[in-house]
Amino acid sequence: MTNIIFYYTGTGNSLHAAKRASAALGGAELIHMGRKRDHGYKALTADAVGFVFPVYAWGPPVAVEKFLKRLDIAKPTYTFTILTHGGAPADTLPMWDDMLRGKGFRNDAGWALRAVDNYIPFYNPPDPEKQAGINERLDSALDTVCERIQKREKNDIKGSLTGKFARYLIHPMWASHVNPSDKNWKVSEKCTGCGICAKVCPVGNITISAEKRPTWSHACEQCMACFHWCPEHALTWGKKGADYNHYHHPAVKVSELFPTDK
Repeated sequence: MTNIIFYYTGTGNSLHAAKRASAALGGAELIHMGRKRDHGYKALTADAVGFVFPVYAWGPPVAVEKFLKRLDIAKPTYTFTILTHGGAPADTLPMWDDMLRGKGFRNDAGWALRAVDNYIPFYNPPDPEKQAGINERLDSALDTVCERIQKREKNDIKGSLTGKFARYLIHPMWASHVNPSDKNWKVSEKCTGCGICAKVCPVGNITISAEKRPTWSHACEQCMACFHWCPEHALTWGKKGADYNHYHHPAVKVSELFPTDK
């Protein structure tokens, strides 16, 4: 039997967590849920299955929800979920548990771990010193989570009243408007047409035009990868971002986000 971790990442927080979880399992195949959103995987089997993704508007990324609907996998012996979030996870874990039950299995364990908040439509990300402190605490939390994964520990996943408000109102509202929101991206004269933004976009939403400028195709997930990985800091969200801090996880190389067959 193999182990599989399905992950989704923009700035690298969740990929870092997925790699740590893979090591805890003694090795796992890492499969990017954004890249395979259109067709998923068919008739998979695995001993342990993990899902690792960020919280977007108090729920899973839209691409992750679409991926799960298309996923065909036999019930594993152990299933876990790791969420990374910059604000609050709300009811994302119980929401995801319900979605997994719809596929015939459930979370045996789930954890929500605080990471660097990088959502520039709402916030200027913290400065580099604070980013480093948050990442140190994330790694400490991952140490504990990975020990529990090694032992195949289980935990209860419970929701809350305030979480249900976010789950049934805020998240669906956001999800219904997220894809065309890429009209907010602006490109400055600093852009060199290097194509990094297109390569790191987890859903392949960006192409580079003949004029060497990025264009968005209205399938945006608001992961902010294009903004944070741009080597020239040439992107803004409307007027936001010109003087903002940039962030990507220091243990993740940009090439790890480039498209592959996984």
